[in-house]
Amino acid sequence: MDYKFYEDLLDDVIAHIYSTKITVDEKGLFEWNKKTDGTILYRSIKKLHSFKLPKEKKITSESTGKVSYQTFKNSFYISEISSENTFDIYSTGGGMTKRYSFKINGSKIEKILEKVIGIR
Repeated sequence: MDYKFYEDLLDDVIAHIYSTKITVDEKGLFEWNKKTDGTILYRSIKKLHSFKLPKEKKITSESTGKVSYQTFKNSFYISEISSENTFDIYSTGGGMTKRYSFKINGSKIEKILEKVIGIR
């Protein structure tokens, strides 16, 4: 498997969706977990490979009075490309977990689904 290809594809999609305004704390390759009957469970993933990030970053917290605010880690994982030329992105951060589905049409990538999976 060409991990560099998937890492570059993931970086391109992140830049397209969020531009350069987001900090990536984790990224890698995943597959969806499956129920015992073989159907896909879209709420959890199995991490297959983690891509190295240039610099480790600690979670910081900001304190104002008696309230402590903690920043969320931004994680992005990409699935393998299916036989239909589609792939999924699983993202968490900012208190939200999202699933994106994309289709590759020649040299273009088309977003076909954006769905919120969970809110913290």
